[in-house]
Amino acid sequence: MIRVIEKDLFLSSAKILVHQVNTEGVMGAGIAKTIKEKYPIVFQKYNTICQRFTVEELMGKVQLVETGEKKICNLFAESLNRKIEGNRRTDYDSFRNGLHSLFSKLEPNTKVAMPYNIGCGLGGGDWKIVFQIIKEADESFQNKNFEIEICSLDPIPSVKDLIQEEFSEEPFRTSEAEEFVSSIKNVNKESVRARIYEGVKTGIFKKLVRGVYTVSTNDTEAVLIHGDGRDLSMIEDASIDAIITDHPYLDEKGHTGGNRNFATYDCFRYTIEDFKEKYRVLKEGSFLVEFLPEESETNFEYLYQIKQMAIKAGFQYYSKVPYRKGSFISNTGRKSKATEEVMFFTKGDARSLRPDAKKNLSDAAKYFPGIKLSSPEAMDKLIESGHKVNYMKGAAGMLPVEFNVQPPSKKEKIHQAEKPVDLLRQIIRYVTLPGEIIMDHFAGSGVLGEAASLEERNSIMIEIDKENVDKIINRLKLTAVLTA
Repeated sequence: MIRVIEKDLFLSSAKILVHQVNTEGVMGAGIAKTIKEKYPIVFQKYNTICQRFTVEELMGKVQLVETGEKKICNLFAESLNRKIEGNRRTDYDSFRNGLHSLFSKLEPNTKVAMPYNIGCGLGGGDWKIVFQIIKEADESFQNKNFEIEICSLDPIPSVKDLIQEEFSEEPFRTSEAEEFVSSIKNVNKESVRARIYEGVKTGIFKKLVRGVYTVSTNDTEAVLIHGDGRDLSMIEDASIDAIITDHPYLDEKGHTGGNRNFATYDCFRYTIEDFKEKYRVLKEGSFLVEFLPEESETNFEYLYQIKQMAIKAGFQYYSKVPYRKGSFISNTGRKSKATEEVMFFTKGDARSLRPDAKKNLSDAAKYFPGIKLSSPEAMDKLIESGHKVNYMKGAAGMLPVEFNVQPPSKKEKIHQAEKPVDLLRQIIRYVTLPGEIIMDHFAGSGVLGEAASLEERNSIMIEIDKENVDKIINRLKLTAVLTA
């Protein structure tokens, strides 16, 4: 395992400290000079061996010197008297051979420390190349389970800084960023993707990342990602305040459910992993809202499985509310259909979103004696005056018996399964507060982005179909973070 950390090399708890040395018996600068002053015995033994052997005999070899508290590894990979390429004196093959020689001698589970940019200062090496050599050596001896600390007294560039430095103007793919960052710093792909998403969200990467689009309105932001909604690896843990989505569910008996009959886009069935990812990205107490078809002879087993998967992933069942589609009637299957189901789950106990009318009235009477206020007026008065507003656990209000909203007409629709904006606005008010982040990872028509903006919420939408992405961009007047 490799860790790149901001730490004084000599304060590391590692028993083996590795540094690169030249073959001429000189420790006149950098880490080598500090070691010479701190551990005179190391310089004595190093200088002696340099007098006995030639440059060719020393390159790629290591010398371990016991100091009493640590062992210092002198890794011979540099010659002062010959430039290998331009100003470079570090020989990569010698560095690689020396590292392999050292690792072959060490016991399993040994902790090793070396300086950040080893061989890249006076030695003139390229850190991307040197770091890759260290990673490859660690992988070659992975059965020994070494712990490698790469230490720096100077601030180590963050993932965002590295990306900005390398891709300051030009577009790039996430895979390109992953490859570049991993060549300099040992981070996982999820971290790179999370930093890119964070950069887009906070406006840092306004001209980066292919396939990401954004618009800011009413002090809120809508972000659209052209990607697979089943891959949420770019989203950080516990960063989303609510998920409201309508996945393109597959009816394996011959057609797709709900108003997805004869769908022209890819449909699928959830697995437990889908719900585990939803659970991971949601904040504690937040709501997961899933649109599901009305139960029928072909889907009743799958609908039951969805609920079971959600529970097994850690969600709690909260409620189910029918969505009645106004005067719309679908004549498919054995029974005419006019509804869908809106399923509400929570991550743990539901958070406190419902105003506590009694406490708010009591506090308002205390702070504003002599003024008669209704419950909503009392809440507004408390907010205006900067006093605490009291909430109870649960959705922002008692969920209705049904949501009765006329669906958009065929002329208005830009997607087969499009929901009415007003329906999404109602649901949003029940499960979030202004300024929070809502995600729809199967964005379809992008209606969530429009509804969230109208309700002063931020939104993240993920859509895999490029044609739908273009329609959402047009609908929400999104601006490409860069051209897709």
